[in-house]
Amino acid sequence: MHVEKIAREGKRDLLLLILVIGYMGVLAQDSLKNLPELSLPLTDRKMVIAHCMTNIMRYKGHLFEDACNPDYYSPKGNITSTIGGLTQVLPVEDRLLKDQPLDSAVAFCISHPSGGTEQTRIADYSRRINGILDSVGRDDPHWLRTPDGRLILYLWYGDGLADLPAGGKGDVVPAAVARAYRKLGDAVHERFACVFTINGPITDEKLDSYLDYFPACWIWTLPYTDDYIGKRVAAACKKRGRTFTGSTFCDFYTSKVLARGTWNILDAQAAVQAGISGSERKYIVTGLSYNFRKLLQFGIVHDGPLMNITTWRDYPEGHHLAPEINHNDGFSILLNYYKSIWKGETSPYRGKDIVVVFFKKYGRHVIPQPYNFPLIAIEKGIDPVSEDSIEVITLLDRPSQLVVNGRSMRVPAGFADSKFPLGEGQVHVAVYRDQAAVINFITPEGITLHPFRTDRLTYAYSNYDLYRPVYTNIDPVPSDGPSMVDQKQ
Repeated sequence: MHVEKIAREGKRDLLLLILVIGYMGVLAQDSLKNLPELSLPLTDRKMVIAHCMTNIMRYKGHLFEDACNPDYYSPKGNITSTIGGLTQVLPVEDRLLKDQPLDSAVAFCISHPSGGTEQTRIADYSRRINGILDSVGRDDPHWLRTPDGRLILYLWYGDGLADLPAGGKGDVVPAAVARAYRKLGDAVHERFACVFTINGPITDEKLDSYLDYFPACWIWTLPYTDDYIGKRVAAACKKRGRTFTGSTFCDFYTSKVLARGTWNILDAQAAVQAGISGSERKYIVTGLSYNFRKLLQFGIVHDGPLMNITTWRDYPEGHHLAPEINHNDGFSILLNYYKSIWKGETSPYRGKDIVVVFFKKYGRHVIPQPYNFPLIAIEKGIDPVSEDSIEVITLLDRPSQLVVNGRSMRVPAGFADSKFPLGEGQVHVAVYRDQAAVINFITPEGITLHPFRTDRLTYAYSNYDLYRPVYTNIDPVPSDGPSMVDQKQ
């Protein structure tokens, strides 16, 4: 009897201990829910934040990843010639930084680790962060901090840091993620303001549960449509006293080759082995400059303190703003224009005459030969027909006559968006005023009816040079012209 009594009391004490631990877990969860700091300002001024892929970087002793390695750009003379050349981008920084040391390239990469447990991931992650913070200096003014001193941390699939409960409903998952990042903050002796990411459909319930634990969110490559997800997100943030941050991206076409039906990136050797039949490229219709402009306009209307640019240098996915053979400085010119409106400043182009032309290198119904990669359209919503034209954005000091490939139309002063037939060959753009040409140029790249390989990157070109004043010792990468997309094998 004595042994049985001890056993019964032991079970009761064990049950009590389990209940106490469970209650403490609830308290730990609730202690992070709807904290007052979640409604504090994220910034005290408006800023543009460009997502920078620090692993996609060139410096001495370090090549670009295969999907943007210039060695694989040409369809001839390299191991990827059997698939028409792996990469379709040529970044300016390849020539600028290829002989520079790592310190000049400033490559910091703290993507959260995978595998292991929450404890081991936090230990690994905190080691990396502490190393960078200690090296740069924790009080360096370039760190992005809230006015009350929290370090702003953008999450990319941030749930992966936490050990998530199986089948969790309600706010169980966001609570677990918030706890994991609080532990990480403790490990690096910092308070974080975590901006969680939205990279697909999200229910109102799930969005609300994340806003219980996080002060802000950002949206990845979800294009602008009539039912743009940002409308619900902005409304929810306003209701909850959270920070809505605007997001935009200029293009989306994977120069990288992916294993068929996956997001698995194939390096040069694997892409050659898979061949066209075993691989694919992914694509989002962006309507030339339409998506970029509409998302910027949306951010302006909702007057958020941050505008996220996807991305600065993710060349393999084609949404790069950094100078490169395709986008040149076209999208950056638009960004500067809209940024001045957003910040209530005078346009940087006031008193100037600027033309930016956007087009695809071939029409959507044209079939490349012989390297016709399967092209998987994702995030549908923008009409593909919108890309079967030449789009010309004008920022003019006075009303003028715009002539594109011999076709003429009257355009007003200030901003105007004009469309012209796609045509064939290089694009000739001119602006006439008072019977004189004030702008007259021909795009280095052209439009073809006979592309030899799949290539849906948007080409942009302007009479206005943004990069030469910055890259004083290096010219912009020149286009190889229409022969590059039209050459015979």
